[in-house]
Amino acid sequence: MAITIIKKNEVIKTENIIVTLYGQPGIGKTSYALTSKNPILFDFDKGMQRALLRADCLPIDNWQQIDNLTENDLLAYDTIVIDTVGRLLEVLALYLIKGNAKLGRGTGELTLQGYGALNAAFKAWMGKIKSYKKNIILIGHAKESTKNDNTIVRIDAVGSSKDEIFKISDLMGYMEFKDGNRVINFDPTEYSLGKNCAGIKPIIVPHISVGNEFMGDEVTKTLGYMNALSAEQTELLNQLSVFKEQLNNTSKLDDVNSLVFDIKNTNNHEMKKLLHNHAINLGFIFDKDKNCYVAKVIEPVVDIPLVSDEIF
Repeated sequence: MAITIIKKNEVIKTENIIVTLYGQPGIGKTSYALTSKNPILFDFDKGMQRALLRADCLPIDNWQQIDNLTENDLLAYDTIVIDTVGRLLEVLALYLIKGNAKLGRGTGELTLQGYGALNAAFKAWMGKIKSYKKNIILIGHAKESTKNDNTIVRIDAVGSSKDEIFKISDLMGYMEFKDGNRVINFDPTEYSLGKNCAGIKPIIVPHISVGNEFMGDEVTKTLGYMNALSAEQTELLNQLSVFKEQLNNTSKLDDVNSLVFDIKNTNNHEMKKLLHNHAINLGFIFDKDKNCYVAKVIEPVVDIPLVSDEIF
């Protein structure tokens, strides 16, 4: 099978992302997740009737309902909203135990082997769904714990699955009431877990009546940021490649200083580093007062005659 190698100077286009949104029950997570572009709701919690917005909905009672979903089944949608990811994991765990009793205990809890199987199955299923080029929004309840007398909020998920959720998420935001407003903070804090690849500042969530495209807009902005960053990185690599060729053909002091002038205002610090090392290797030194490279002055060796009594 032929393989595709992405060259280091090629743009890597991000087509879809995974957003995790968690908070206390009743704060509006599902309603605002449904303001994403053309969503379908995978309703594990059976709470669609409580949402302020409606969307196509797949009520889920068992894992078999979604285990064999194909790309064609979801062609009509741009976003998959999973409500809640904690309940999804519980349904998946029951399915795994039913297939292999060794993965569960008599109490219905997973064994250590079962937790490993759960993480692997969840990761594989999420990878398959993401390969369908859909944006995915994972909704989760918040769970409080105490550490060193401090209250910490994390997403409520079984076992170490919460770590896997964090790994696969491009954005993870905590939604809470603050000063009478619903606020989503994607930044990690001492109080809550977050992930913020796009540098989004804490958002005051608009009322659903005026913000019915709210989550769709945030996803679009994030994709734009990630792709612009990739394009910028690619441009910097292209500049670097051309500059290295220039360095290979530069050996005179005047030519070195000409390059200093050319890259004076660049943000590509790697170019400046390469130029400096090249100049040093050529035997030049940088004169801060003149703001350019100069030839290294070699002090002449002075012969000091020896007097007769110093000779033995």
